[in-house]
Amino acid sequence: MTSIELLILCIALVAVALGVINVWHWLPSQRVRLRVTPKLAFDIETGRYYSTQWNKYVARLHENDDPKRWMVEVVNLGTFPITIDEIGFSDKTADGTFAMGDPEIARGKTWPVRLEPREKAMFYSTDGVLLPPLVWSNPHAYAKTDCGCCFYGRSPILVEAKQRSLV
Repeated sequence: MTSIELLILCIALVAVALGVINVWHWLPSQRVRLRVTPKLAFDIETGRYYSTQWNKYVARLHENDDPKRWMVEVVNLGTFPITIDEIGFSDKTADGTFAMGDPEIARGKTWPVRLEPREKAMFYSTDGVLLPPLVWSNPHAYAKTDCGCCFYGRSPILVEAKQRSLV
């Protein structure tokens, strides 16, 4: 093999490797990807406080009987816009699904919510809504897109809420 043939072979191998890497990065970017995070929100005088875990401040707000509501934060991690057309809580079965009908949506969005890439939306239940007992066997928040993809998320606040009888 001459030096020119060896150089051409090396260049061809580099091109093949770069092509494989390019396809490896491109394929996941063509999927719908959402991050769904359940939170507990309290309406207080200075605005709204929300948390994904039980802390001293949440405990104090709960003891003071401040108005509380469930909240679901959805972030579009994909590279193209998607539309959220159902949001709620579930135990990941068909029987244990609690969809929030007409949730309050932060940031001036309207229902159904269209999320651009890397954009987030926050959905609030009405004040004092209790989740049904079926949800509490394996509590998750979920978001469903108009194309039928369903994404689930969990946070420590759901476990703490069950232990502290917020059900």
